Amino acid sequence: MAMKAMRGRPLVALHGKMEQNKRTLALESFASSVGGLLFCTDVAARGLDIPDVDCVIQYVTLTVNDQAAWEY
Repeated sequence: MAMKAMRGRPLVALHGKMEQNKRTLALESFASSVGGLLFCTDVAARGLDIPDVDCVIQYVTLTVNDQAAWEY
């Protein structure tokens, strides 16, 4: 259901391995979109000032070592 709701909406990626000018273009693209979705790495951890953002979801993926710590 959620994926169906995202059809036709812009999907923008932002990560630290991108050149700065490409990061800037990606951020501008997202900020000017209507109903877009931005996927970013910790490059955005210090915060982004984007008006009219309704929801922010932050998650951290587990590494192999983290996963082993959770397995009893």
